[in-house]
Amino acid sequence: MESNFKIGDEEFFKAWSSMKISDQKSAEKILKWLFHIADFKTGEDIRNLKITDIFFSDLSPKNFFWRDFAHLVQTAFPKGLVDENLSESEIDLAKRTHQFRYLIDEQMVFYVRRPFRLKELRLNDSQKLAAYLSSFPETKKFNLNLLAENKKDFYWAIESARLHEKISLKDLANRRNFRIFRPNLKIVIDFHIEFVLDSQGNFLYILGSGDNGPINGASYNFADYNDSKISLGRSWNHENSRHFNLDIEPIKYYDPLFRSELLKNYRAPTLKEFKRSPFFHHSIEYQSKRAALKFERMVNKSSVK
Repeated sequence: MESNFKIGDEEFFKAWSSMKISDQKSAEKILKWLFHIADFKTGEDIRNLKITDIFFSDLSPKNFFWRDFAHLVQTAFPKGLVDENLSESEIDLAKRTHQFRYLIDEQMVFYVRRPFRLKELRLNDSQKLAAYLSSFPETKKFNLNLLAENKKDFYWAIESARLHEKISLKDLANRRNFRIFRPNLKIVIDFHIEFVLDSQGNFLYILGSGDNGPINGASYNFADYNDSKISLGRSWNHENSRHFNLDIEPIKYYDPLFRSELLKNYRAPTLKEFKRSPFFHHSIEYQSKRAALKFERMVNKSSVK
């Protein structure tokens, strides 16, 4: 890398504190500067980038930089990452911005996986995350009211993992119903930071090993909360939902080729399938709530140790 510092270290924050985000163009300029630090060039395969070269190892999920970074992207792309009025260079910046979130996810996993105490050496991913979350409060929903109050505190929440429950079209062809016996779990911090755990307690992230990570892995959110209303259709959400036009819509247009090729053979349950209870089976939604309660108990247990 050409820069002599990493995102999140002391020298970086000295430079970052002097940055002024006044309008869309200044935000675009700062994004390009960040990608220069990361050595993330146009057309670069993100699998070839090493997070240890990009991020300072102590850059944690509980760092105000992630709020600032999300707001930087919101300013750079006021109508979302997929905007017909973007120039060619802005489309390139939008694509790299979208894919950069997957590198952030890997850094967050790397941070939580580090054993901070000797007794954590043998913990699995879900246990380490529970121990980490035990230090700050839980919320049931991120919204405008919480944002107004949430200036200094970081909250965590369990959100619907429906879109992280994709299964192969081949498996679906042999089933009468969309059934999942062990659902994944999605946990967010400050809404921006996202973790997905499988039923075995392993982190799923796009740059992880195997197929399940790239298919159902976590995805950093540029929006401040989930304001999407899928029932109102793509057009309404594109115009009105920041979560949709910054975090959901770009997947179709800007995902890395290795992931988009995989996703052709998978699909997530529809909202109806997610809520429906097949004959003699609990719904995916019900199973997800059971898994959420189990994880909450794990966090509470960690907090009293």
